[in-house]
Amino acid sequence: MFNQPNPAPRYWKALVVTTVFLVPMALVFRAFAHMPDAVWAVLSIGAALVIAWGVHARMQNDWRASGTMAARTFDSRTTVARNVQIKER
Repeated sequence: MFNQPNPAPRYWKALVVTTVFLVPMALVFRAFAHMPDAVWAVLSIGAALVIAWGVHARMQNDWRASGTMAARTFDSRTTVARNVQIKER
C-alpha cells in the first residue's frame, strides 16, 4: 500500500492516440500527394512512431516532475530547520 512506485504512462496508449488522429490526416493528404503506396505507408508508419515516442517521452517527464514536486512540498512542510531547539514540556 505504501512506498509503491507511481504508475507510468504506456507507449502503446500514446501510439493509439497518435494513430487515431494521424490516420484521417494521412488519408486526406494522400489524395493530394502522388506517391507510390509503399512509400506512403512507410512514411505514415514512421511519422506515427516518431510522434508517439515524443508524446510518450513528454508524458513520462511530466509524470516524474509532478511526483518530485509533491515530494518536495511534503518535505518542506514536515521538516525542521537546522539548529532548532524544541523545548520539552
